[in-house]
Amino acid sequence: MTTEQEIKWLPDAEDHDYPAAASYLGLVYDVGWVVERVMVVPMVSTSPVRMLAEGIAVPLPPCAGLPEELRPRIAFSDEQIRRGLPPPKRFGFSNLLFFQK
Repeated sequence: MTTEQEIKWLPDAEDHDYPAAASYLGLVYDVGWVVERVMVVPMVSTSPVRMLAEGIAVPLPPCAGLPEELRPRIAFSDEQIRRGLPPPKRFGFSNLLFFQK
């Protein structure tokens, strides 16, 4: 039997939260470092972890629109985009750099 628990967020971080967050980010960074070196297309990357660790978590305000020469000229639907992608498949040895020809 599963029960849902309500999450109660604290208004501010507590002192013990900072070392725990640093430890977690360090672990995720290490995993990202390894994955970036062994996979053709990494599932985890170190860049977002570094951004979070450095406190870059607030988006910048909206900017002016793109210049005319960079604006898209064709609106693609989700279906059109999905048709252009390769069929989904499970990860396997072919996703590892060691097994690339």
